[in-house]
Amino acid sequence: MNSKNITILFISLLLIVLGTSLLLQFNNKPANYTPPPPDFESNQLTYNEFIEEAQKALAIKDYEEAYLNYKSALKYYPGNQGILVKMGQIKFQMKDYEEAEKIYANLCKSSPDQPTYRVSLAFALTYQNKLNEAALVLEQAKRLRSNDGRIHLISAIMSADKKLVKETIEHLKRYPIQKALIPFLKEPFFDNMREEKDFKDYSKVVEKAKKRASEGK
Repeated sequence: MNSKNITILFISLLLIVLGTSLLLQFNNKPANYTPPPPDFESNQLTYNEFIEEAQKALAIKDYEEAYLNYKSALKYYPGNQGILVKMGQIKFQMKDYEEAEKIYANLCKSSPDQPTYRVSLAFALTYQNKLNEAALVLEQAKRLRSNDGRIHLISAIMSADKKLVKETIEHLKRYPIQKALIPFLKEPFFDNMREEKDFKDYSKVVEKAKKRASEGK
């Protein structure tokens, strides 16, 4: 084989390898991936600075500052769903459920097959006592085969609204991290059954689970 043929063979193999690599990269992109804008490379340094400042603010629970920095970063990377999710989470922390609803509603429009966004939207609606709307969104998430544990928490709130004590407890028991439920059980959703024996007993079980976890048992 002469040198010309070897060169052609080498180039052909290189193109095959590069093509396969690009295909794998494309296939490995998450379903909710948003490509960066054409001018992103020239603005990436500024973008990274805003992301870094947002992360610093989150570390000290300065949610307002974190939100503003993520919002600024979004100007350089519009539609970045990772940033939008962070902004939605921050609005939950700030108890600004109306704004959280808007963020997750837009995410649901841009990624209709992403069940996690629908569960988050249902949660935001639930915290505004929009239970009928939340129920519809929750059913959509279930049809998308969501395994998000928060589905059980929303279902518990809806049962509590009807004062269905046993049903409420059954939903709560399905949540995978029982020890994490102590602050949730203190939410006003459950005020109408707080004195019920079954609810009291279940609350004690959750408290014991947290105590065992803290003791490393």
